[in-house]
Amino acid sequence: MKILYINHTNTISGAGISLSTLLAGLPVEVEKYFCLHIKSKLADRFGATSHQTYRDPFLSLMHTTLYGCGMPPHLALFHYLKSPLALITLSLIKRFWKPDVVHLNETVLSSYAVAASFLRLPLVVHARTPVNRSAFGMRLLDHVAERGNCRFISIDGETHASLPLSCQRMGEIIYNPISLSTATTAEIKAKRRDWGLPDGAIAVGQLASLHKEKGIWRILQIAKTICPSNPLLHFVLAGDTDSNLGEGPAFARAVAEAGLTDRIHLVGYESNLAVAYGALDIVLCLFGEHLNAVGRTAYEAPLAGKPLIATLPHPDTSTSVLQGVTGLGFECLDFEGVTRAIVDLSQDPGKRHALGESARAAIAERHSLQRHARKVFNVYHRLLRNAGHDDDE
Repeated sequence: MKILYINHTNTISGAGISLSTLLAGLPVEVEKYFCLHIKSKLADRFGATSHQTYRDPFLSLMHTTLYGCGMPPHLALFHYLKSPLALITLSLIKRFWKPDVVHLNETVLSSYAVAASFLRLPLVVHARTPVNRSAFGMRLLDHVAERGNCRFISIDGETHASLPLSCQRMGEIIYNPISLSTATTAEIKAKRRDWGLPDGAIAVGQLASLHKEKGIWRILQIAKTICPSNPLLHFVLAGDTDSNLGEGPAFARAVAEAGLTDRIHLVGYESNLAVAYGALDIVLCLFGEHLNAVGRTAYEAPLAGKPLIATLPHPDTSTSVLQGVTGLGFECLDFEGVTRAIVDLSQDPGKRHALGESARAAIAERHSLQRHARKVFNVYHRLLRNAGHDDDE
């Protein structure tokens, strides 16, 4: 079974982490091929050799998700103009590698979905971020779904519900695989020292890129509100501070202007998640205001045994964050509730421990690599059966 994976990011991201984890869990009968941007730095992480990788200098992206404020007009035009080249790219790949299935690692790769449909290549679209249904790229995916011979995989219920109905009918929810190592007490203490946390500090943190969509400015507002009366509370934001990868420099200036440089710690990207989560006392995932969903943090934190506070639509009925079991969920704009929860948990170590332990027990199997890989592998098989392929190919 030959699978062509097309990834849109050039540097590490949640989508890249999730795909690399999946690739490590697939059975040996899956032959993996890759289409990456010519400047992508992720080939080694994916285990993609030069013989398995096509470097696409014209990788076309269309804004489909709620992440970011969209492309500037000149960049959007550039991507639209080069989108027909996706058909040429896939035609060449089909001729030389003969893939059985094309797996797109995010909905922004809609040009390649159209090309795969035209070439009658079975298609998997991995929806990793809630989408804007009215976006041109999503209208293309809606058309592809109507033609059939494709499947949509959504990483959680909120992302699935955001898709057009035609895509929902052709889709299912398969939660991201998450595998965390074990952190030692010495490693955790060293990390807290590296972050500049004083002894006895209660660390409230979020591991995510420093973008507006990840709620960083709301975290600053919350810190301004509660830090003066809660001297032990410290906020940690772990995300790349490079200006090309987020709003780190502007955020750092705002923290300084607020006089909170000793209470809000911008620690940069953390690659060892087990140690980073171990060094936190309370974890935030405040994506709801702009993304109407949560991110990997909302699953990594519970699996690390840490209490989670998240914003998301319909928190009392969500299956992404199980209310009171895997975390405390609040409506997307209920930052007063979030603030009260932070203060409450900061003052009750027993409650923090109980919530973290119940969370880990509740969702460990749901996010296991073996379960995820098996479900995705079954999606490939069903597509091939529907396309009339022999399952043993």
